[in-house]
Amino acid sequence: MNFFKEIYAWEKAQMKKPETRFLIGMIGGVLIGIGMDNIGVGIALGVALGVPGYASCKKKKKEDLTSTNEDE
Repeated sequence: MNFFKEIYAWEKAQMKKPETRFLIGMIGGVLIGIGMDNIGVGIALGVALGVPGYASCKKKKKEDLTSTNEDE
């Protein structure tokens, strides 16, 4: 049971990384493209789905860093 708790904690830490969110968006877009038999559209959708998640996570990390520096 302790093993599952460690995996869950690792998963939560990974989802806070912007690169992970971008990768999930890219994979989702490519899978949609494969389903439509059009990989080009899938890559474009992947970028369209991945970049907002990446940017929002980067912005959130930056805000967290500035708020902790102001508190000190």
